[in-house]
Amino acid sequence: MKFLKNNKPVLLNDVIKKKEPILTRWSNDTYLNDKYGNLNMKVAIKRARQKQHTTHEMMTFSTFLEDYKHDDWYLSSTIPHEMMEEIPLPEFLQCGSYHDRLQEAELWMSSGGTASLLHSHEDHTAHCVLFGRKDFIYPHAGVGHSPLDMDMISVFKFPDISHTPWNHATLRQGDCIITPAGYLHQVRSYGRSISFTILFSPTRDFDSSDCRKLKEKRAKMNETMTLGDVNFVWISKNGQ
Repeated sequence: MKFLKNNKPVLLNDVIKKKEPILTRWSNDTYLNDKYGNLNMKVAIKRARQKQHTTHEMMTFSTFLEDYKHDDWYLSSTIPHEMMEEIPLPEFLQCGSYHDRLQEAELWMSSGGTASLLHSHEDHTAHCVLFGRKDFIYPHAGVGHSPLDMDMISVFKFPDISHTPWNHATLRQGDCIITPAGYLHQVRSYGRSISFTILFSPTRDFDSSDCRKLKEKRAKMNETMTLGDVNFVWISKNGQ
């Protein structure tokens, strides 16, 4: 809340601990194919990333895994419920007011080399990296999106860009970054990259009175809370 109330992003290191089974299991595409290959997922083309309306197509996860390292594809899909049981829920969303305001969970996967538009979201977002590296570039706060080509910005066409303050953050395995609603940012990936985003709706008030009790309970049970343990407004069923 210290950061969200002041409209500032915050980088949290080692949120997902190295002992989590997902960091071993999902390191292997064979495991992903065997367990989830039949699921329908939403895929986009990297070359279209600078267009306002990126073209998506639906395909099985197996088809994507066969060719994503060679073709210009990246996965951008609401996480199917079948996958949620393996993905740890970050501790900062396991209790408190935002725990009851979860909108959607999205999965991102590519062979690297992706770059988003300069954009913002209407919800707060938490983005966590499971594999690879993600860079977040933040100009000053603003709402909407920009048509700028983020790979080659012309300072002749857009001279004010050279006067725009910005910040930069690098996420590696286990790191999460929280971006306030309405905050402009751009995201770039490197290498085999798997990450997930949780969108949660803003609120003026925050109550964390249930957090201590939950933490004590989880410590005794030695269990990991996953995305499958909570309710989202938007869920995916067979790609829909």
